[in-house]
Amino acid sequence: MFARTFIDKPRAESILSKGILPFLKRKKIIKIDLIYIPVFLFNIRCEDSRGRIYDDTISVDGIRGEVAFYRDVEFDLNPSDAKILAEFKVTESEALEIAHNSYRRLLYRSNMKTRNDAVVKCLNPERMFHYPYWIGYYKLKNGYDFDVVDAISGAKQGVKMRPVFIDMLLSATENVPVS
Repeated sequence: MFARTFIDKPRAESILSKGILPFLKRKKIIKIDLIYIPVFLFNIRCEDSRGRIYDDTISVDGIRGEVAFYRDVEFDLNPSDAKILAEFKVTESEALEIAHNSYRRLLYRSNMKTRNDAVVKCLNPERMFHYPYWIGYYKLKNGYDFDVVDAISGAKQGVKMRPVFIDMLLSATENVPVS
């Protein structure tokens, strides 16, 4: 299952071409690809000290186990543009543990601020799917670099997700035969 993209290639190229600062111009993109990252999705049910019960959804990437909050997306069973560079490296049980621990830390910080003791009542796997990103490659003076844009929201990905993409790209090159 694949999340449906909303940012097309020309829009992604426009976002990737912008420099970090207005007076700095980014190098010209030499290649842009739509790639899909494997993701686990979990539903979390919490109860606070006032007896309120609420649900939240959290995602864990299937490459390094980075956690992110999830926003509802539309799905395709098998889009024609699907390019998967890496499969799931994190198991579902590892992802479940990562999601539980991360959410408990988040609740702990929140509880300290609000003095409302919320606890995780249950954490259930919801689905496994592939999430789309546009990756742009740049030629630098002494090598290459890349930048990544979320293919649904159009947000540039920062330092937290960079190691995920590096691991994904490295695993993709491991599968390429050397001649």
